[in-house]
Amino acid sequence: MKTKRVLSIWLCICMLLTTCITATAAFAEPASGLIICQVYGAGGKGDSAADHSFIELYNTSDTAVELEGVTIEYSSARAQTAEKTHLGSTLPVGASEPEIKTLKLNNVSLPAHTSYLIRCAAENYKEGESPVFTVEKSDQEWADRYIDNEQYTITLKKDGTVLDTVSVNENASEGIITDYGISKQKAIYRNVSGNAFADGFEVIEYKGKAEDTAFLAHYSPKAMSDGDWTPSVYNESGEGEGEGGSGEAVTPSYTPVSTTDTVYEGFENDTAALKAQLIGRYNAGAMNEDGGSAEIAAYNSARNCAYIINGVKGTLDLISLEGLGSVNGVADIEGTEINIRALAEGKATGFTYGDATSVAVSPDGSKAAVALQDADYSKAGYIAVFTCGEDGSLEFEKMFIAGVQPDMVTFDETGRILSANEGEPRNGYGEGTADPAGSVTVIPADLSSQTTVGFESFDASRDELADNGIVLKKNSMPSADFEPEYIAVSGNTAYVSLQEANAIAVLDLGTNTFTGIYSAGFEDYSSIPVDIDKGDGAYNPLTYSNLKGIRMPDGICAYEKDGKTYIVTANEGDSREWGEYLNEKEDKNIAASGKKVVLFDKSDYDGLEDDTNYLFGGRSFTVFEVTSGGLSEVYDSGSDFEAKTAEYLPSYFNCSNDDNIIDDRSGKKGPEPESVTTGVIDGKVYAFIALERIGGIMIYDVTDPSNSKFVNYINCRDFSEKVKDDVSPEGLAFAGTGSSQGILLAANEVSGTVSAIKLTAKKNTYTPSASAPADKYKTERNEAEAELNSYADLSQYSEEGKAAVEKAVADGIAAIKEAEDSGAISAALKSAKEAVDMILTANEERIVNGVENTKISVSKVTSGKGYVRIVYKKSSSYKVDYYEVFRSKGDAKHFRTTAFFTTEKGGMTKIYRNTRSLKKGTKYSYRIRGVRVIDGQKYYTGWSRTVTVSAH
Repeated sequence: MKTKRVLSIWLCICMLLTTCITATAAFAEPASGLIICQVYGAGGKGDSAADHSFIELYNTSDTAVELEGVTIEYSSARAQTAEKTHLGSTLPVGASEPEIKTLKLNNVSLPAHTSYLIRCAAENYKEGESPVFTVEKSDQEWADRYIDNEQYTITLKKDGTVLDTVSVNENASEGIITDYGISKQKAIYRNVSGNAFADGFEVIEYKGKAEDTAFLAHYSPKAMSDGDWTPSVYNESGEGEGEGGSGEAVTPSYTPVSTTDTVYEGFENDTAALKAQLIGRYNAGAMNEDGGSAEIAAYNSARNCAYIINGVKGTLDLISLEGLGSVNGVADIEGTEINIRALAEGKATGFTYGDATSVAVSPDGSKAAVALQDADYSKAGYIAVFTCGEDGSLEFEKMFIAGVQPDMVTFDETGRILSANEGEPRNGYGEGTADPAGSVTVIPADLSSQTTVGFESFDASRDELADNGIVLKKNSMPSADFEPEYIAVSGNTAYVSLQEANAIAVLDLGTNTFTGIYSAGFEDYSSIPVDIDKGDGAYNPLTYSNLKGIRMPDGICAYEKDGKTYIVTANEGDSREWGEYLNEKEDKNIAASGKKVVLFDKSDYDGLEDDTNYLFGGRSFTVFEVTSGGLSEVYDSGSDFEAKTAEYLPSYFNCSNDDNIIDDRSGKKGPEPESVTTGVIDGKVYAFIALERIGGIMIYDVTDPSNSKFVNYINCRDFSEKVKDDVSPEGLAFAGTGSSQGILLAANEVSGTVSAIKLTAKKNTYTPSASAPADKYKTERNEAEAELNSYADLSQYSEEGKAAVEKAVADGIAAIKEAEDSGAISAALKSAKEAVDMILTANEERIVNGVENTKISVSKVTSGKGYVRIVYKKSSSYKVDYYEVFRSKGDAKHFRTTAFFTTEKGGMTKIYRNTRSLKKGTKYSYRIRGVRVIDGQKYYTGWSRTVTVSAH
């Protein structure tokens, strides 16, 4: 989960001022009044917020300042490496001192209360990238100087005397120090207090602010031509002074994602045992390409509502699901923002509110628990418990101290509360930093106490853990190195994912002690094909003799079947990127195209094989059976996720969640399965796995765990823009009662939306055969017969098709009854299903009932403002309710339409399509086909001719 890394801006400012940025030398406003106001750097990397690096100076005094004799000195320790020659370095590799570059300012007079802007080198944007804003003005150019995006020191001098200095990261000796990289989306901005600049800097983030005119007006760099200006507080929390020091509160400004009313459906809805369809959407109005907007969802069955963690706004959003199940189309779900900070702050002595990271609801719906982290990353957090009103509103009840950085909270079936406390070393490793201990906090259902359990008991067996495939940082103890990520509870046992360690810990809730830690396993790419080459622009899976994926599960869940407990893991993968520490390394020799592949840097770790390269994550999900000896793997989806997304969305295979570039993530974690939950519908157990990057939800039938099988895939993302509709599902919540229907809530952290997806089991009237053998395989045989018989519902194409299907089903059932074990039953079922699929495919190609061999005749296509009109020849044997629109270059986009039809003379009909989302002047090609629905089955005509028209 990433909420901890993506705070709301007002929260970032608060934390940075109090805990992250300090001054080692007190700032004293110079007599000249000249100071550094803002510095922005992106290292020439492109995909950055501004199109140029820049340094903005400011004259705080009431008189003009002469710039004769004023210089700027710039240095970066990272400029000494060969890889950073684009920063302008002339030092040889291995040089021990940072390079210093000096710029002499122009001999001009800087008026009072005015900025002086130095524009540095332009950023190297790639095709499809664009800046948030353009630095159009400047007072002086430093065209050959990039500003490092993560560490630098900039010193302002006049005739050799230091006026001001700012230093980012560990190379600082004076001035302002931050404990982490600024990144290419952020700038350092001088704090203001009242109407005067103060000692210290804010870290401000430009990313996602392209439409935030108020933010850009305040922070965008100013030049002399902008004239004098008065510093003021821009506070997105709505507190403090407003623009110009007027004392008026500034209204928080966020960018809502662009959404459509497209009714997204599962790609296999026509044949799948479980149909999926988007029926509602909540839009939090705070899109954030870095994620964290709408991240965690918790469903309250007693109140029929859900709570959503919104890290960008710093709120807990309450949404109602009343009436959603009967909706046609996509309903706009309304929400109420709850200020958790206001409810919880001041309720615990010594606790400084930092962030709310997770929410959970008790089984009876009467209580909600929220995980709260302290503003100091090394201090213990709290679990706040609230009483849920009949309308879902929250009333504070109690606070419980937890471990450090509680990041996930859950209730078990008895009402007990558990939190996974990560304890991450967020300032990195080394002197002056802290690596807090990871832990799990347990609060009994009566809310009488709390117990926090650590991993100290495993310190003595560290080497044994490493020998068993547990990944541990060298010279570290498990008690400090383990970072709990997620918790699943079954009965009196909790299962805790330790993502970075690639492990699952087992916690006995009867004694509150850990009883074991087990490896989550690896994907072996010598036998499982994987696409790691981002340079070929296509799905091209290959096998590699010495390459494995470290599964590193994030979300996990548990379910019971036939008296056994099973654990399901979403194998996301995660690097350690804290302060200056990063355990990634890039290799350009593995992929055929020579593009970089991001590998796990194992040089600092135990628990891995010496002669093997490792990728982060497994690009899969895994099912484990809980045994007396630990965990036994019974199923893994292998390469399914990449193969399926490549099949359904070939133009966007392995794209990321903040771009739609094909293959962009192939060299680094691929589709990135983030979270998983299970739900029972019509007697079957389904697993729902969220793919963080390309998006969408994979659905698998895990009723028979060892024979788990793919069922459906739904993706509610519009790829016509980088971020549109529902992008980057993170948290999942299942709302269902075991009946034939349910709703899956998917919280999308980039788009800031919550998708409500209706799940409907395919109707099956089959009754298991009474003559099935009465032995231990009877249940499996009956279930296989039931699944095969369900195909009879699809045999209405034609009489010969029906007869052929019935024969294939009968032959399959006969083979199933003769099977002597589970493997033979599964093989017989698979063979019969393949035979039926071939018959149905062949039968579908004939397209009967008046649609066979029909091709619609389109006479013309015209375009007006906001619409396209397609005129075609009408037929009594079909209606048109589907067509395809695509750009002339061939990128296909499919749309369902509720178009209005009017009949014209001569049997011609016209169809209108709203095209306000199309780009003016761009040519689009259109074609249509007819459809007739018989007993729920769709029969299509052939496509019409293609006609091209320009959008108005």
